[in-house]
Amino acid sequence: MKSISKKTALVAVAVLVVLVVIICVWLQSRGDGKTGIEKNEGLSYFTQEINDGKITEFNVDLIVPSKETLVDSLEKKDFTVEATDRVFDTDIVGEQVYATKGKEFCAITYALSESEAREVFNIYESKYKENEYYILAMNGNYVYCFSNHKVFKDAGFDTLATNGILYLNHDNY
Repeated sequence: MKSISKKTALVAVAVLVVLVVIICVWLQSRGDGKTGIEKNEGLSYFTQEINDGKITEFNVDLIVPSKETLVDSLEKKDFTVEATDRVFDTDIVGEQVYATKGKEFCAITYALSESEAREVFNIYESKYKENEYYILAMNGNYVYCFSNHKVFKDAGFDTLATNGILYLNHDNY
């Protein structure tokens, strides 16, 4: 049996280290390296800050872009945008924006009461399968669903902070 030279062993270790680094960078580029569906209820992805003795309060209206900002942002990214005053094919009144570009999509409903938001979340949950979305959320009186992280950012969202229900599909980052 032939022994391996030191030089060959060092090259093998160097190649292995490079492969590990490449895999780590690839996983990092996909997000946080998590996989599967993460389901949160209540306050999630929110950090409170204390400034001058005052604690920042959670304010969903500062997290969800206005309807006008959302529509403008998506149109600038060449999405086809449709706005209606009903939630899909239901009798629930709410300002719904649905935008698509190829297989990418965004669906968001504004102006819901708390009970309507829960009902609309259930409708979204039955309409969108887990493998189709990156985020499905009921955040205060807003309900939204995004196909991937890029669309989420293109729509004008800066944070995952949610007070309600957040389903996050790490596989569709």
